[in-house]
Parts: sequence; structure tokens; C-alpha cells
Amino acid sequence: MKDKKLTLIIPFLNERYEVENTIKSIIVHSFGDIEILLINDASDDGFDYKVVAEKYNVSYIENMERLGVAASRDLGVEWCRTPYFLFLDAHMRFYDNLWVQRIVEELTADKRALLCCQTKSLGLENGLLVERANRSTSYGACVELSNKKRELVEPYWIFGTPFDTTELQTFPIVCVLGAGYACSKEYWQYLKGLEGLKYYGTDESYISMKVWMEGGTCKLLKDVVIGHIYRTNRPPYSTEMKFRLYNRLFIAELLLPKELKKELLSMIKLFHFPYLSETLLMLYENDDKIRQLKHYYKNIFTRDFLFFEEMNTKYHNKNKTKDRLADNINAILDSIVKRIEEQTVPEIGILRGRMGIVIFLFYYAGFTDSEPIAAETMLADLLKDIKADTHYGFYTGLSGIGWGIEYLHQQGFVEGDTNEILADFDKKIMEINPQYICNLNKDYGFGGIVLYLLVRLYTIEKEAKANPFDREYLTSVYDRICSVVAQRDTSCDSIDIFLAFLNYYENKETIAQAEIYDVWCLLNPQNTFLQDLDLGLQGATGVGLKLILDHTKQILFT
Repeated sequence: MKDKKLTLIIPFLNERYEVENTIKSIIVHSFGDIEILLINDASDDGFDYKVVAEKYNVSYIENMERLGVAASRDLGVEWCRTPYFLFLDAHMRFYDNLWVQRIVEELTADKRALLCCQTKSLGLENGLLVERANRSTSYGACVELSNKKRELVEPYWIFGTPFDTTELQTFPIVCVLGAGYACSKEYWQYLKGLEGLKYYGTDESYISMKVWMEGGTCKLLKDVVIGHIYRTNRPPYSTEMKFRLYNRLFIAELLLPKELKKELLSMIKLFHFPYLSETLLMLYENDDKIRQLKHYYKNIFTRDFLFFEEMNTKYHNKNKTKDRLADNINAILDSIVKRIEEQTVPEIGILRGRMGIVIFLFYYAGFTDSEPIAAETMLADLLKDIKADTHYGFYTGLSGIGWGIEYLHQQGFVEGDTNEILADFDKKIMEINPQYICNLNKDYGFGGIVLYLLVRLYTIEKEAKANPFDREYLTSVYDRICSVVAQRDTSCDSIDIFLAFLNYYENKETIAQAEIYDVWCLLNPQNTFLQDLDLGLQGATGVGLKLILDHTKQILFT
């Protein structure tokens, strides 16, 4: 043991014969200079994996209850007695005898590195292993931070050389991917590994971001090639969506700025609504642990998220596919403005009506460096159209329009004292007793009122204004939210809004500045013609606003 430097940690679940096949490939292509640790994550297929471990004299741990790949990997690191380790899946193959030496040399030279081995994509055809010809050589991965085509925070492969690597065998990459990752045990535990993730999903993004933000480096070993058998069928175990979503939100809470977290939430609301409430409540219950980790990483990180985002964007741009919307941004925005000028929009609300169009027009004026005359005129006209019986609902009524005005104020588009501008809004909102609102959702119910309160309270506190919402009213809102959260089976789209108010009221966290993603996810529909969309944030003006926001960020990293 004293001469061995590397432990191979192989968590698995219901892999059957592939466990032995992987071990045999390792042994044939090594000089006995490694330790092997199998971690059986509560397999229930009836296969005797312990016999396999004994046959090849490798270490074996059996989880009586399923921990998931993240916790199993951390368990393996805790157990390992060598300075370095390599994670593998239980369906992998090796091709030479040099990989152990290469990994150990690299980690000895740089103990703050996370190494990713080159992946050879394999598949099974008629029981035989074949290389998948449709997958070119990968060069690590990027992390999705734009939400255009993929799920936010998920990693995705980079195929084709991102820069001149002809003479290099080792070079930096943004994110590891492919299951063959090596690291120093000491450094992994300093980063707290995969602590906090549940079961399966987004491991690579989490650890890679932490490595870069701490000051370390993710690297690809181009000359260490490991074959990975990728499944074409469903895996032999269940992967619950709520845990994958939890992991993405957990990472967002720890590492991402609030605007990206809100963008992620807006996408989950749209595409994964059935899991929303349970996932957010799980996150809320782990609030203390998340705060502890935030504090820890704040103390050890030497780089901020902006550093990672800039690197990720530049790496992605070397491999980007043609984006017909982004390439024609000026023509697209002009066409949207022309439709606004030609069409009459009777609705005054924020999502399908004029309030959402006003927000776009203010941004468009800033984008074109022109006076926001059209935006100001439309805003004045819609305020005149508010009637005594206008509904309080967010979608079509007061809380949404009021939120939009306050949002524009926070973005610097609307000047003045919003306590005065929104005085009538505040009074009408406080006339509604929270205890009697049956609808909990944002668009037509209690969620929209609370979202309006949050945006107002942010400005009130930031600008040290008098608070028009008395303590009695705020307490009634708090009590209603507590009763909603206590009902674990409550399903609505406002749980995140309610939890933000709880944290504010209980002095656990300050209110975050409003983001447009509080209201709508601003999809960028690559394959949708704009003329097929209605005007409004849910339609063409939402696409236009998304283009402006993304373009502004793109310029930052150019």
C-alpha cells in the first residue's frame, strides 16, 4: 500500500456483469500499482457483487440504503488511503498501461487540479463493443448558463478542438465530463467534494465550478483514453426528477448570482411544474446547511462567479453553432417595434398587455441609445386606463403593473418616488385580506400580491423610504404563508416567492433586487417565427428583451 499512489473508486447500481468486465480491463492495463474500491449503492438486481470483489481481491463497500452517486463518491474518497484517486463508472475500458503514471505525475505536479480523462464513446451492438462513430473526440465540457437550448447548470460536451492543442497532452478545460475524473484526496476534501447533492445529477458542473472559483484548474489529459459504454436504453435504476432539479437549485444557491438563479426557477416553473413545490421545500429545509457552505466557500474562493462565466462563455463561443436570432438582432428588434407601432393592444397587464411592452421599449431605447418617448407615452396611457374595479391579479391587473413600474425604477428607467407613484396601488393591495385568498398562484392569486410586496419592500429599504405596509398587514401575509408552507402537499407556482418573504420577515435574508425572470422565463425560441407570437412578455417582446439582455452580457465577455 505504501508504494501505491492511486485508488480507483467505482460506485455502481445494478451493473451486473459489467462490474467484472471493468475490473478485468483495469487489471490487464495496469501494473498492480493501484487500489480498487467498489461501492455497491444498494443494488437490488440479485447479483452477487461481493463474490466479484473477492475474486479479484478488491475492496468492497455495500450501501444498505441508496446514497446516490454523489454521496457514494464522497464516501469512496473518505475511505481511500492513497494521496490520489480516480472516479470511474462500472462500464468502462482501458487501452494501455501508461495511464496510472500519467495521472499520478500530473497530480503530483499540481495538487489543485481536477483531471478529466479523454473519453472514447462505446456502444453495444449485437453483444459486441463498438466505438460510436457519430461522436467525435471531446474536449471537456461547458456549463449551460444561457438557457437557450439546454437546461441551466447542466454540462454539455465540447466536440472538436476549441483551440490549438496539437502539441499539448494536458490543457485547461471549463468542466469535466465522461466519468473518468482524478484528483488529490486532500484537495477534494478541502472543496468538500460533492457535499449537498442528492442522488444523481449535475456532479460535474458543481465540482468544476468550485475548482475554478477556489483558484484551481480543471484539465483534460488528452493522452489518457478511457472507453465509456453509453447506454441507449434507460438506466437499470430510477432517477427522480425532483432530485435532479434540487441539485441544480442547490448549485444555484451556492455559486450563481441571483439573476441566474431566478432564470433557472422560471424555467423549472414552465417545464417541471409538478416538482416545483416539493423541490423548493427540500431546499428550504436545508437552509442552515446551505448557509454554512456559502460561508465556507466565501472564505476559500479566490475567484468570483464572473471569472467562471467569462471563461465558460469564451470557451463556448469557439464552438458555437449559428444562431439566426442573435445574428440578426437589430432587424429582429426593429420588426418588433414596428409591430408595436402598428397594432393596438387593449390589455394593460404585464404578461400579455402593454406593461410588458413598456418594459421592452425602455430596454430597446437603451439598446439603441435613444430617448424612451414611446415607452413613456405608453406607460402614461395605460395608467390612465386603470379603473376602480381593475383586478389585483398579477397577470392583468394592479400587482403586475405595479411590479413593472417598480422594476423599471430599480433598473434606472423610471425616476421619482415610487411611494408616491404607487400609493393608490399599495392601498388597494392592503384592502385584500390574505387569509381569504384561495388562489395561491402568481398570475391571479396570492403569489402575485407577495411578489408585488417584495419588489416594493426592496426599494423602500434600499432608499430608506417610509413603509406604507404596516406591521399588522405584513404579519397577516406572513401568517398566511406559514400556513401554506406547513401544507407539504400544496402545489402552486409561488413557493419561491413565499419562501423569499419568510426569509425577509424572519430576518434571515435580505430581499433580492427584482429580475424579469420573477415574472416570465423569456424563452428564446430558435425555431419559432416571431410573427406567430403575440406581443407581450410571453410573446414577441419577451423574445426581444431576451435578445437585448443576452447581447449585453455577450459584449461584457468580448
